[in-house]
Amino acid sequence: MSGAAMRSAATALLLLLVAPPPGGLVAADHTVLLGQKTAMFGGGCFWCMEEAFEKYAPGVADAVSGYAGGSNDNPTYQDHGRYDETGHYEVVLVIYDPELATFDSLLEYFWRNIDPTDGAGQFCDRGHAYAPAVFYEDADEQAAIQCSLAAVQSAHPSWGPVSESVEVRAKPRFWEAEDYHQNSYQISTFAYNYYKDACRRSQVLRQRWGDGEFECFHTRADEVAAAACEASAAAIAGDFESGGADCNGNATAAGDAGRPRVRASSAEVSGGKQQGVLLRMLLLLASAAVASGLCFLPSQR
Repeated sequence: MSGAAMRSAATALLLLLVAPPPGGLVAADHTVLLGQKTAMFGGGCFWCMEEAFEKYAPGVADAVSGYAGGSNDNPTYQDHGRYDETGHYEVVLVIYDPELATFDSLLEYFWRNIDPTDGAGQFCDRGHAYAPAVFYEDADEQAAIQCSLAAVQSAHPSWGPVSESVEVRAKPRFWEAEDYHQNSYQISTFAYNYYKDACRRSQVLRQRWGDGEFECFHTRADEVAAAACEASAAAIAGDFESGGADCNGNATAAGDAGRPRVRASSAEVSGGKQQGVLLRMLLLLASAAVASGLCFLPSQR
């Protein structure tokens, strides 16, 4: 079979593998167990945000890919970002154990997994659907976001007004994404790693935050004690255990250890082509196609 024929066969296989049934059938609703809490974050590709929280953030039981914040019901991967400012964000719903993690500690991982200066998308994914966003459940979480953003801004004044790039909103309805998007970093490893490298996600995060901070927040939770960032990780744990003070100097309960926080204004995010959509759709095929011997992707850089 010629190379062109093999590529045609691979393309046909992609449509069979990743195209959802007519009507945009999505996965069944996620489950949150008694005693667990949820937090919602948008940081570009939800594949990557799943890995960021599930693999590295202590206390996280699950991170579910989905859509939120748009005007249309039952969004699908094909239509969730079509409506620019009224469209849905790609988000992850982080399910966590409040005995082991706090909303504040999850915010730390959120920041270190986005480029806070880019409100028009993240990395190679452009447009409103991929803009960074963080959502609050109540006034306490809103205050936590407000102060956390202030800390980032204070530490990095050269970044400009981060509040203009990161959307802060009340938590909207969460629509779970299709099954083939869940746990992609584990199930479609080849496609996921190729996409992540092609988008230069890790490289940009290292440039933005520095190698040391990147390593601290991208080290498996069970390996943190042996990592070079042990002190930083211990500081996060210490915040949870010992408590601290809020923005106004008031004592807080354990787990709310007074990280500086400030309110972010709405991001003025420009619409754009969701370039990563096609790339990810093709890579889902490529993963299966390579396994089937149908075609090969170019070598990674």
